[in-house]
Amino acid sequence: MFSRIKKALLVGNRKWLLALLPAVIPPIFVSSGCGTWNEGVTGPTAFQTTSPTVTVVVSCANPAAVDLGTAGNYVILAETGISNVPSSDVTGDLANSGTATQIGISCAEVTGTIYKIDGTGDACFIQATSAINTAITDKGNAYTTANGQADCVTELGAGTLSGLTLARGTYVWAGNVTIPTDLHLDAVGDPNARWVFQIGGTLTMASNMSVILDNGASAQNITWTVADYTQLGTGSHLEGTVIGFSYIALMTGSSVNCRLLSHTQVVLDKNVVTQP
Repeated sequence: MFSRIKKALLVGNRKWLLALLPAVIPPIFVSSGCGTWNEGVTGPTAFQTTSPTVTVVVSCANPAAVDLGTAGNYVILAETGISNVPSSDVTGDLANSGTATQIGISCAEVTGTIYKIDGTGDACFIQATSAINTAITDKGNAYTTANGQADCVTELGAGTLSGLTLARGTYVWAGNVTIPTDLHLDAVGDPNARWVFQIGGTLTMASNMSVILDNGASAQNITWTVADYTQLGTGSHLEGTVIGFSYIALMTGSSVNCRLLSHTQVVLDKNVVTQP
């Protein structure tokens, strides 16, 4: 008899706990240009959670590819200078549309060619005035085009991207964005999945944090447009092309896989920058 009563109580407790859970754990809602979803809902437009990260899976259309034009020929492209604390390791071509004194990286640190307006400098420095000017124009066009893409998710995390895994889409913030933890970008098996991040303020990344590509995601398909400066913390790692309206600064030992395209200057400090 006691055993049967105990079993009944246990079953009753389980039912009581299950009934209580929705009230104890409130649903999480995220507003986007595609609508607002409850992460507890199932289906193709649901937000799904995978502890300890939150996976954002929404019915965003795949953003159009951002055409960099000839700006895509460079791993680093700047207008007012490229400074450097040696030694950095840059793979790809560099160019600056300013004067000769504004490129502070040596040939030994570059696997590629350094292009300058007047071509003065070390042996690896080559004059390419017309090509650089065209690339600068193409960079500006790419910035405008990327920012013109229709948004899908707006103001995610109020600009703090903490503990997230993001599926493809166009993500938009009016102000600053910070990456305080590792950020995962998940292609869900689609090698053509693309991400466009439109940032109306600054982009900052905490020290020793990384953007991590999952399930076929490619750095070539990631574009960050930043209306203010970009700063990557010491030892951090970023994936994708940054098109910055202000300067792009890499703190000591940080790295980037793709491109740094600045409307002003790029600041290096013992960094690794690689064009895939």
